[in-house]
Amino acid sequence: MPQPLANTSIEAAPVVGIGASAGGLDALKEFFGAMPADSGMAFVVVQHLDPAHESRMAEILSRSTAMKVVQAEDGMPIEPNTVYTNPAGRTLSVRQGRLALSGSTKGGHVETAIDHFLNSLAEDQGPAAVCIILSGSSGLDGPQGVRAVRAAGGMCMAQEPGTAQFPAMPQAAIDTGLVDYVLQPSDMPAALVDFAQHQEMFAASCEEPASKAAPSDIDAILKLLRTRTNSDYSHYKRTTVFRRIQRRMGLRQIEGTADYVKLLQTDTAELAQLAKDMLIGVSSFFRDAEVFDALRTEIVVPLIAARKDDQPLRAWVAGCATGEEAYSISMLLLEERAAADKSFPVQVFATDVDEHALETARAGTYPLEIANHVSPDRLERFFTVDDRGYHVEKQLRDTVIFSRHNLLADPPFSKLDLISCRNVLIYLELAAQKKVLSVFSFALNTGGCLMLGKSEGVAGMEHLFDPVAKQDRIFRLVKSNRRAAGEFPLYAVGQQVARPARPRTAGDASMLPRANLDALLRHFDASVALMDVEGKILYFHGRTEKFLGHPEGPASLNILDMTGGALSAKLRRAIKSALQQEEPVRLAQVSMPQEGSPLANLTVLRVGEQAEGGSLLAVVFEDALPQRRPPTAHTVAPEDEPLVAQLEAEVKDLRAELRSNVEGYDAATEELKAANEEVMSMNEELQSANEELEASKEELQSVNEELTTVNAQLNDKVGELTDTNNDLANLLKATEIATIFLDA
Repeated sequence: MPQPLANTSIEAAPVVGIGASAGGLDALKEFFGAMPADSGMAFVVVQHLDPAHESRMAEILSRSTAMKVVQAEDGMPIEPNTVYTNPAGRTLSVRQGRLALSGSTKGGHVETAIDHFLNSLAEDQGPAAVCIILSGSSGLDGPQGVRAVRAAGGMCMAQEPGTAQFPAMPQAAIDTGLVDYVLQPSDMPAALVDFAQHQEMFAASCEEPASKAAPSDIDAILKLLRTRTNSDYSHYKRTTVFRRIQRRMGLRQIEGTADYVKLLQTDTAELAQLAKDMLIGVSSFFRDAEVFDALRTEIVVPLIAARKDDQPLRAWVAGCATGEEAYSISMLLLEERAAADKSFPVQVFATDVDEHALETARAGTYPLEIANHVSPDRLERFFTVDDRGYHVEKQLRDTVIFSRHNLLADPPFSKLDLISCRNVLIYLELAAQKKVLSVFSFALNTGGCLMLGKSEGVAGMEHLFDPVAKQDRIFRLVKSNRRAAGEFPLYAVGQQVARPARPRTAGDASMLPRANLDALLRHFDASVALMDVEGKILYFHGRTEKFLGHPEGPASLNILDMTGGALSAKLRRAIKSALQQEEPVRLAQVSMPQEGSPLANLTVLRVGEQAEGGSLLAVVFEDALPQRRPPTAHTVAPEDEPLVAQLEAEVKDLRAELRSNVEGYDAATEELKAANEEVMSMNEELQSANEELEASKEELQSVNEELTTVNAQLNDKVGELTDTNNDLANLLKATEIATIFLDA
């Protein structure tokens, strides 16, 4: 809710942020020409402006609306029925109902004046925030602000791209999937006013919103979400739940919650949209830089210094959204591991309940605007870039495993060194918060660290966690909480509404852990590696390190590389047989590559399908005792000795042939790897050249947008002068009075 203004009697006004750039002047005129002058709202227009030219936007817009139009000044209180424009060369934001100006609008590689303002608007106004994105030639500025407004529970509009002179900016906002209305500028005011009237989102009262609705209606909506979308929000704070419901009611122009329940019972699309609204979260690379600085110095550096090369470092990012936080932590760990000249494996488990967000995270493609949050060195080391944006490099992607996971219903990971769960607990009720913290205390090793959001803490669990950096919400586990397995939420899931049976895929709830458990149910107390059909390991369970080794050369999580030799060939055939027969394939009494490993029995079985296609397989490792040969009472007859010798010679020849084939295969693989490295080297050179071109393109695009805006203002001035000249000419002709004009 908007915070009260300090030292002023002016009533706080709902604020609508409008982002526009090249071609936005005509759209702004059209919008304000249709906007009522007594709506009670305040409008802040943010454009990309050339710092060298003074903006005349306030003067121009004043001719299109009866509202007061002024250029923003630092500390200016926001008044209703007023339009504010940003000055050239300054960054505009809103704080406690007042406008704030700071330094240059340039941030990183791209212009971010619109994102900067919308982020501050979402933080200051909360669910009352509204943003509108109009014409612009660059899609780099705006999408992050749209995400922030929607995460705060606000409403977003974008101009219909077909009506925009430059459609890139509104299209980029639409592509986030978070825009509520896509309209022509002239149609936006009616939708905006209607939404505000139905939503009552601008009320200054701090009354509990949920009290305005019947509890039975809220319970009915939560039940519909649980039974039809497999999403349980019963542990969310009622205030948060009702605000999301109230927002959807405003968009659909529905007055009462009972009517909205009836709509949800018949409209599956609206139910899906409500579920999507519940899950919206904001994530960015290295969000809150000071927190990551504290994490590096207080936690990561000492943790890596004490780590041995044979001990993997395991982290869990709970509520990872679209993956930026998980990749940020992984980058930090890889950088410090390299600085310490160590080679232990880094494993980052990233989980969320939003499958759509996880798809974005798995793809690892992010917009060019991330250059404002990620340093050039990190962009060069961990990303590749093209016209679509930045793509996560393989070395970074291989360290992060994404899966759908419910903190309150699914079993946790274990033996972790670090857990990051920022801005998740604030949405949960107190009992649910304590349950999640209890789960974290089980999952962490003693001495492991927990990082929470700035508004979160370990209330009720102080005996388990000690603060390391209290201001940054970083804690260390001082007492392990190894509860009995029966106490975990996993075993209470059956008490919920039964879910319809369907084929399990890698995109389903608990993708990797659930598929892993299927294998464990058949092979109790065994170590399991879950992999795809190519042998790439996706998930480990149990002590697989005593069976699998790490060969020399480039790091690989492919099980065929980690076994090698004859065993690799056997395993390849077993995978093929398991896929064809759809039956478990067993390899008994095999020698493992890890030095000192016992003989093992391997079982390969198919356990499900991946969301993007392809089968999931599990390799189950079990210790096998050497078989004792039973005593035999028979000896080889003299006449059979030549035959036995011949058979033994054939076996030796076959073994030698097999060994030769395996060596040939390994040699061919090495040649392919060498060729691939050459191609990668050429690709990196091309990538470097492409990045230089991209930087030049961004600079030219930014200058072009500023010049386009200045040109639009000059054209408007020329039109005004032309009209004035025509008026003077008509006056002189009409009066027919001779006039002599003299200079000084």
